[in-house]
Amino acid sequence: MRLALLDFLPGAVVSTRATILNVRERAPECAASDTELVDFIISAATGHSMTIEFDHADPAWSDQSL
Repeated sequence: MRLALLDFLPGAVVSTRATILNVRERAPECAASDTELVDFIISAATGHSMTIEFDHADPAWSDQSL
């Protein structure tokens, strides 16, 4: 999951939606739920001075893509 955040620099804006999709693409065997992934994103991003954009719950985005 850390791989999904390696592309970001301190001060960057991290999209929860893009990061979750990135994790699902890079590690399809990952059994973590979206909630667990968001928790990880929060922990990792705030530890590196990143801003988090909580866009994973956008009604236009369907869970079917996961």
